[in-house]
Amino acid sequence: MNKFRITGILLLPLLMFAIACKSSVYRLESPKTKEEIKSVGLVGYAIYLEYPPGLLGTDKIYQFGEAFGDLTVALDADSKVNAKKRTPDPAHVLVEETDKEKIYNGKKLQIISYVSRLVPVDGKSYTVSTTSYVYCQTRIVFVNGVPTTQQQCDNVYIDLDPEDTAKVMNFKAKPGEIQYLGLFKGVLKETTSDDPFALPATLDELIGVSNKKKFVLEKDNGFILKSNLELLKDKYYYPDLRRPGFDEYVFLEGVSKANPNSYWKEIADKKLSKFSK
Repeated sequence: MNKFRITGILLLPLLMFAIACKSSVYRLESPKTKEEIKSVGLVGYAIYLEYPPGLLGTDKIYQFGEAFGDLTVALDADSKVNAKKRTPDPAHVLVEETDKEKIYNGKKLQIISYVSRLVPVDGKSYTVSTTSYVYCQTRIVFVNGVPTTQQQCDNVYIDLDPEDTAKVMNFKAKPGEIQYLGLFKGVLKETTSDDPFALPATLDELIGVSNKKKFVLEKDNGFILKSNLELLKDKYYYPDLRRPGFDEYVFLEGVSKANPNSYWKEIADKKLSKFSK
């Protein structure tokens, strides 16, 4: 009797823990009618940023864009003005909940290392105005006088000049279609001190070694495939499919797997059929 009671006491918290730990699944909002299909398109792209070697001769550092921080701007008369306005995208909406998972629909989604985003069919041209990444570093902090190491992470936002970005990334939504825009590399270029898109001053700028800089997007143009960095290749290509064009394959397969039984899966699968491994 006592054993049964003790077991019951132990099992109850475990059961409650299991119930509480439902996995969260995120998917792209799927159009349900012909009218909805005509009103929206899906675009995909990837942005990575290249930081040059520092004053101490460190290697180049690469950071990878995250979906939550990538913002777009319409290319109109106010694009430059609005580029730095961080109006949040619509939040993910809970559409289904089961015993094991909660399913959310949203306007954009991280697909492996790529961003997929729903864009309205409104005749406007768009470009990316902001990209972001998570920067983590280990610091020593004192807790009750005792030095302790803690990892601290911050969101780093990089604002891009729409006039620069539109030269390499300029898109309109195609009704009911998926457009893969490609891989883009952000590189540091010198700029003027009054440029609103200039980065905060670095040590070498403060001591007069270099001028102000800002990130400018360029097409990848095969840089990753030619690189010796496995980290870069693993982010955007399958190990056995490191060939030109197969970054799009990775993106489309990611869309297909992330959105089962949806309109976007059907479109992605059709586009995947053109690839020959």
